[in-house]
Amino acid sequence: MARRLAWLEFARAANAWVVEDDYDSEFRYGRPTVPSLHSLDTARRVIYVGSMSKVLVPSLRIGYVVLPPALVDRFAALRSIVDDHGPLIDQAVMAEFIDGGMFYSHIRRCRRAYGERRQVFLDTAARAGLPLTLAQSDGGMNVLGWLPRRSRDERLSQVLHAAGFDVPSLSSYSLSRCPPGLVLGYAAFDTKALRTHVVSLARALDRELAAC
Repeated sequence: MARRLAWLEFARAANAWVVEDDYDSEFRYGRPTVPSLHSLDTARRVIYVGSMSKVLVPSLRIGYVVLPPALVDRFAALRSIVDDHGPLIDQAVMAEFIDGGMFYSHIRRCRRAYGERRQVFLDTAARAGLPLTLAQSDGGMNVLGWLPRRSRDERLSQVLHAAGFDVPSLSSYSLSRCPPGLVLGYAAFDTKALRTHVVSLARALDRELAAC
């Protein structure tokens, strides 16, 4: 919270804008959702960006921006240049889904399911001896696994992909050199699949690291 308030004070003092991409903040497990910068912003310096891709389905292609009043007209003008309007019927259905309370029920169900899958992933990884140092996190839909310092995460990601595992390398998300790691997703799999495939992943990764 202290860091969030410091960011807001910096934006106010510098007359700057903060773009807050909050696409999966609904998924936190064991702790209350952290307040968004936008909800704490009294100076109206935060541009809040969100998407329905993670909480519902990517094929909806619906995102949204919550703007300070001073920017609404300029963003509306820009949108009219990019295209006339978004999918009106889909947006109307989404509005009804939210207004009727169904969206929040859906989020609660997803949070319970993803929280269970996350715990199964972590427990299975510990029992199987997954050779990664898992970063501590109480939210999101992925876990970051740190590799030994001299590992080449891009090569390991490619080898694992050939073996049937989709585990992107951390360096593929970075413009500069960073410690090696793999990004591991768990939210899309049921608990049975997680127990099976995490064990297989641990064996495959053990073999590759031993060969390095």
